[in-house]
Amino acid sequence: MRYFVAALAVTTTLSVMAQDGHLDYEDTPRGRFQQCIRESQPNPHPNLGRITVNRTQILKRCEERVEVEFRQTFSLQELTGIVHPAGADVGANAKIVSFNFDWPSGINAIVETSNISSKSLNGVEVVAKTDSTIRLTTEPRRRGIAIRWHDSKSVVEILPKEQGTANIIIQKLIAQVVQLSPDFLVNSKGELTKIDNSRKVQEQADKLFLDAAATLQGHFKNGELSMLQRMVEDLSSPEQLQARASARWDLEVGQWHRMKLSEGALNRIATELTLTALGDFSVNGINDYVLEARVPCNIDDEVKKCVKLAVYSTLQPGELDHINEKLGEGMIATEVINDHDLSLVIEPDTLLPHRIEENILRKLAITRDVEGGEVELESDKRVTQYRYLAR
Repeated sequence: MRYFVAALAVTTTLSVMAQDGHLDYEDTPRGRFQQCIRESQPNPHPNLGRITVNRTQILKRCEERVEVEFRQTFSLQELTGIVHPAGADVGANAKIVSFNFDWPSGINAIVETSNISSKSLNGVEVVAKTDSTIRLTTEPRRRGIAIRWHDSKSVVEILPKEQGTANIIIQKLIAQVVQLSPDFLVNSKGELTKIDNSRKVQEQADKLFLDAAATLQGHFKNGELSMLQRMVEDLSSPEQLQARASARWDLEVGQWHRMKLSEGALNRIATELTLTALGDFSVNGINDYVLEARVPCNIDDEVKKCVKLAVYSTLQPGELDHINEKLGEGMIATEVINDHDLSLVIEPDTLLPHRIEENILRKLAITRDVEGGEVELESDKRVTQYRYLAR
């Protein structure tokens, strides 16, 4: 499943005017940043909301270009233009919280994740429940740190069990492979610069496939197993590992570096989202950022060293009409939902996370003149907790 990321770095609504068939950008840092983003995309309707290998690199390059041009340092918050919506009462005495990436080397932490993923078509539902544990460590590097993952363990349950042994084994295999995490390098700005030791993950994926194939031999021909093997190889390729690692890192840590939020205030940006179920065309969305409160980092803490952040993302009102304008004749969307809620308990001074909860809901209801209708529904709930043994 592709991640729909409620990130600060998502494409913002361009404050530009169309004149004589071209775009004129404001001669401001924000305008130049928007121009750089647009020119970096071959598609005339760029969508940085999609997670790609080059997404972080494009943002970094454009930020640096603007800083050089204006001889000043800017945050992505300033360049993308998070604003308080009209009528929002920020308050003169609102507490401003600044976020800064400062993960130390020498971290040793246990990361526990519980994930429930459900997919259904016309009411026929398949549920995957995954509980995983992995150990995280950090090492010093010349311009940042290396983040290492060790001792990965996962337990996957597929429901309903009546769908057959072979189907359950295949779904378990895919769920385990996408759980594998590559090591990666992060610079002092909290940017994931490259993955490291990808071969280790590929070897783990190969072992998972061989274990599954031993059971599947009696259910499939060799050629069919080869197709499954190629799928596993693709999911564990350096490109896919980079994309998944960047998506998760940006979502949980990278996007918050140098952000400033007012406690209790709603911060809203407009975004472009990609609906893969409808052919990857883009639609308009909204991201709402809220710094809810200062909180203890865990139940054993008495001091409120962490903050609780929330990001609520959804389609803009009226997008159903926009979607139907792009659909072919004989096809009508009667309901489209693409909601993503993210909640984090995180240390603002370091960006060390303690608890992350992510809820995703996607629904697509289509009616067709000839074939009738169908309803696709996807949901994901993930809870991740970090337990620091040393830091």
